[in-house]
Amino acid sequence: MAETQTNTPRKTDDSKSDQAKGAEAKHDVTEAARAGADATQHVAAAGRTQTRRAIEEASRISAASEEAGTRVVYELADRSVEAGRKLFDAWSTGTEAAIQGAFDLQNAVLSTGLSYIETGDRVSRDVVERWSEAAHSAQQATLEAWQATIQTAWSYDEPAE
Repeated sequence: MAETQTNTPRKTDDSKSDQAKGAEAKHDVTEAARAGADATQHVAAAGRTQTRRAIEEASRISAASEEAGTRVVYELADRSVEAGRKLFDAWSTGTEAAIQGAFDLQNAVLSTGLSYIETGDRVSRDVVERWSEAAHSAQQATLEAWQATIQTAWSYDEPAE
C-alpha cells in the first residue's frame, strides 16, 4: 500500500501537469489564431491599399487621356474652321473675279459695238448707248449685291457680343 500512496501523489502531479500543458497549448492555439488573424488583416489591408492605388492611377491616366483627346478635338475644330474660312475666302474672291471678268468682256463687246455703230446711224447709236448704260448699271448692282452677300456671310462668322 505504501507503493500506492507514493504513486497516487505522482499521478496527481502528472494530472496537474497535463492540465497546465493543456492550458498552455490552448493559449498557444489562441495566440496562433490571433497572429493568423492579424496577418490576414495585414495582407487584406495591403491588398486594399494596392487596389486603391491602382484605381487612383487608372483614374489619373483616364483623366489625362480625356484631356489630351479634348485638346486634339479643339485643335482639329480650330483648324477646320480656319480651313473653311480660307476656302470660303478663296471661293468668294474667285467668284468675284469671274463676275468682273464677265463684265469686262461685256464692256469690250459694247465698246466694239459702239465703235462699229459710230459710222452708221445716229439713232442706232443712241439705242446701243442706252443699252450700254443699262448694262453698266446692272453690272454695278450685281457686283454690289455680291459684295454685300459676302460681307453678310463673314458677319455670321464673327462671335456675337
